[in-house]
Amino acid sequence: MISDRDAAGRIRGADVSEAESTPGGRVADAAAAGHGAGSDLADSTSVPDDRAELRGVSQLVRSSSIVGAGTLLSRVSGLVRTIAIAAVLGASTLTDGYNLANTTPNMIYDLLLGGVFTATLVPVFVDHHVRRD
Repeated sequence: MISDRDAAGRIRGADVSEAESTPGGRVADAAAAGHGAGSDLADSTSVPDDRAELRGVSQLVRSSSIVGAGTLLSRVSGLVRTIAIAAVLGASTLTDGYNLANTTPNMIYDLLLGGVFTATLVPVFVDHHVRRD
């Protein structure tokens, strides 16, 4: 009977009654047969290490927090930029021309780059998917 495992994954509370009931009543015979106190159940059953799982979760939270903080900083600086442009240029055709001049090259770049990536990467991804790489 196995009641529990300790923090290191070792078996606590193993029942030695099976070892005593083996022929000759020796624990070594029970261990060789894979029963009782000498058995190594840690190899046959996979028990996740709680500490490793907690480390993984804390690393995920830390990484997500960094990305979230960067996104928040980007949004705040974008708002400050928009407020500054509105304060300097006001609501006029000059502001519309400024915004058009800033967004048009970015739109063209995105369209061309998106087309290049689609034309080159999609066949590569499909090939890898077919080959199951």
